[in-house]
Amino acid sequence: MNYQKIYDDLIQRARIREITGVNERHHIIPDHFFINRSRKGRPGWLIGDPNDKNNIVCLTPEEHYVAHQLLVKIYPGVKSLIFALVHLSGKGKIHNNKMYGWIRRRSGQIMSELKRNMTAEEKAIANERRRCTRAQWGIEKQELVSSKISEASKNHYKNRTPEQIETNRQNRSNAAKLAHRRDRTTEEKELLSNKLSNSIRKARANYTEEQNIQLVERQKATKAARTPEQKALTNLKRAETFAKKLKEEIEETNRQRNETHAKRRTQLMRSTVSEKE
Repeated sequence: MNYQKIYDDLIQRARIREITGVNERHHIIPDHFFINRSRKGRPGWLIGDPNDKNNIVCLTPEEHYVAHQLLVKIYPGVKSLIFALVHLSGKGKIHNNKMYGWIRRRSGQIMSELKRNMTAEEKAIANERRRCTRAQWGIEKQELVSSKISEASKNHYKNRTPEQIETNRQNRSNAAKLAHRRDRTTEEKELLSNKLSNSIRKARANYTEEQNIQLVERQKATKAARTPEQKALTNLKRAETFAKKLKEEIEETNRQRNETHAKRRTQLMRSTVSEKE
């Protein structure tokens, strides 16, 4: 079934007619497809104004419900379209467009009757209460979520076993060590490497013959237990280290040669000037 054609026909029919009664504004191209979207949320990828008059059409509640169903069919991988449809369907409580249209019309009638019977003072109070309630609701919701997260964290830490405590401590220690290693400069790494090499060399100098034999056997066993991938990775690291040192040596040789050539040119220029004088 060609859902795109059905959607285009629905939009085209709504554009050329004059609708009366309960109607709902619908974004032809969904709002969250745009970079400068009007609602809160992650920006999309289209440039333009989602609220442009050419992108807005008035639909009946039934048509609006069907339009969102068609969008989900046309763009099955877009999660936000599914969420919008769930919101329209009252989290699954509304199963078809007829039920949705009846609920929207009935709620519109009730709201119209309430507003019609309100005085100007009551309307002003209701608007102010609605504005304050929305702002306060945002603060209260944030505080509620924060308190729930805090309580869950406290309960989690209280109910930890000794093994979990030790694992968390070890993970924090490893993370701190990795961060420290990552922030070291090249000079610090070389200095640490030299210190380790010297300490290992001093320790091995005091080894007995039996300890030396055991060390050699452990090294052989470690090499024999390595997988082909580990061997290839080691060889690659060695090749990279060798290439880096070779590059540094070549750069140093070129630098010295350039300095020597510069000195010779300077001496030659001075001698030429002195001969002319």
